Amino acid sequence: MTPFLNPDALNGKVALISGGATLIGLAVAQGLIDAGARVALLDIDAAAGQQAVECLGASARFFQADITQDGQINEAVMGVHQALGPVDLLINLA
Repeated sequence: MTPFLNPDALNGKVALISGGATLIGLAVAQGLIDAGARVALLDIDAAAGQQAVECLGASARFFQADITQDGQINEAVMGVHQALGPVDLLINLA
């Protein structure tokens, strides 16, 4: 099977994935990492988020947030910016 994106297509880019601790989120994150991106996973489920970043490795970070709460979204996005830099891609799976 050939990759969907070239291996360096997203080199240096930062992707934020809401609902990132789900099985679909994990698969999307892996594809983005394979294309060179660093990913920030946002999810309400802290245990699943930590497990996801353990599977994904150093190119992934987890930020717990309930996306129905504006304050939590703002705090998570600020954390992403501090840890990984400005967000280039937003994938909403939540």
